[in-house]
Amino acid sequence: MILDGPATYLLGNLLSRTNLDRAINNLTRIIRESAPYLIIYDHHLLRDPLYRERTAKVWETADDMHVRIMTAAEYNGLVPVVLRSGDGNV
Repeated sequence: MILDGPATYLLGNLLSRTNLDRAINNLTRIIRESAPYLIIYDHHLLRDPLYRERTAKVWETADDMHVRIMTAAEYNGLVPVVLRSGDGNV
């Protein structure tokens, strides 16, 4: 399953806490009810270096259900650009 995560970098401006919670709850429900083998969670989500903290419930649910979840970069053996230390390797 390949999903565009919520635009957490817009939290408080164009994304309300209610809508973020709704997106998180929807994905945790998908994980619990369909137990996909792998989720690539990416795009808007990866514009925020705090994406894992802001969507922690999703990652915890995937772990509890033994569902692999990762970003597209991680799937390809790379560190997401938003987490790189400014070493110029984009």
